[in-house]
Amino acid sequence: MASYPIIQEREGEWTSNEMIEILGFRIPAFFVYGSQGPELLCDFITNFQTKPDDVFIVSYPKSGTTWVQEIVWQIYHDGEISHKVLGDRILYIEKALLPESTHLDIKSMPSPRLFKSHLSYDAIPKSTDEAKTTCKYIYVARNPKDAAVSSYKFMGSFGTNGMNAPWEFYAKLFIEGKSKYMKCFQIQFTTNGVIMFLDGGSTDMIRTFCSLNMKTCRRYENFPLTSVS
Repeated sequence: MASYPIIQEREGEWTSNEMIEILGFRIPAFFVYGSQGPELLCDFITNFQTKPDDVFIVSYPKSGTTWVQEIVWQIYHDGEISHKVLGDRILYIEKALLPESTHLDIKSMPSPRLFKSHLSYDAIPKSTDEAKTTCKYIYVARNPKDAAVSSYKFMGSFGTNGMNAPWEFYAKLFIEGKSKYMKCFQIQFTTNGVIMFLDGGSTDMIRTFCSLNMKTCRRYENFPLTSVS
């Protein structure tokens, strides 16, 4: 029977966020508890059935995933600007079983289905039907130093549920692969849709990131766009 260790790194009075290990990944505990336990979430991930036109947007946390999700969604919706929450438009695989998910019936989602995940390529759901494994995987990479700083600040924004530790403690966990999900450096690239590295910062760089990635996504997804500026 599979075990799902509960992990919370400690050093003196400092503590990390609570995580639960599923399929070798340290998943944030509140994802798991809200999904009615690790067994159900593990079963959902391993038995998920893809469709040929599914699109997965994958990254290490805080690597620019939100930008690329919006780009991809607009490409598939003729440039439409939506005021709906992004999570209501693109399903976050690890949060799919949470009660507040708006995608409870995933099989009935209209095609092409758009998904987000922070799992590695090998762990991303794939259909057992070989004809349905041709879906697209877009991997968003970022300078690990920037991803670490962004992730630390993000987790610290959750108050008492966030990280109770200084940057030095978190940086050590990040380098050792003891923060959430996995080591940032363990990513194995494939030919399936590597976008670019986001070394983000200035407004000009963000504009360039969006423009270049929209062009790259358009070519990868075989979508004719009238103009990308």
